[in-house]
Amino acid sequence: MLNKNHSISVRLSSDDYDFLMAIDQNGAVTQSEKVRELITMAKASSQPTSFLQNYVQSQAAMAELKGNYIEASDTRVPSVEIILDCIAEAMAHIESTAMDHHVGTQLEAKLMPIVLKCALEVSALTPANLETKQQLKKHVINLVDKD
Repeated sequence: MLNKNHSISVRLSSDDYDFLMAIDQNGAVTQSEKVRELITMAKASSQPTSFLQNYVQSQAAMAELKGNYIEASDTRVPSVEIILDCIAEAMAHIESTAMDHHVGTQLEAKLMPIVLKCALEVSALTPANLETKQQLKKHVINLVDKD
C-alpha cells in the first residue's frame, strides 16, 4: 500500500485485540497489517455482490442445513430437499437485488418463476393423492392469475 499517510491510535478490549491478532489474511503479521486487512474485509463485505456470488454462498449455506436435515431425519423427503434448493436460489436473488423503489416488482419477477418451478417439481413427487395435487394446482393457478 503506497499511500499510508494517516496514523490512528485505538484502545481495544482484550477480546477485540485477540480477534484482531487472530486475523490470518494475506500474510498480515503486524497490528497495522491486520487493521488494513480488517478494513479490506469490511469493504469487501459492504460491496454489492453478483447473483453468482450470492448463489454460491446460499448453496453452501443450504448444503450445511440439508446435511443436518439428512443426518437428523429417519427418512428423506425429496419434496423438502427441493424446497430447500428453491429457498437457496430465492435468497441469492433477494441478496443480489438492489433495494430501491423498484424492489417489489424486481423481486416478483425473479421469485415467481422459482416459486412456480418449486411447486411443479414438488407436485411431480407428490404421491397419487388427487386432493393434494388439486390443491397445489389451484394455488399455482392463483399465483399465475393474480393481478
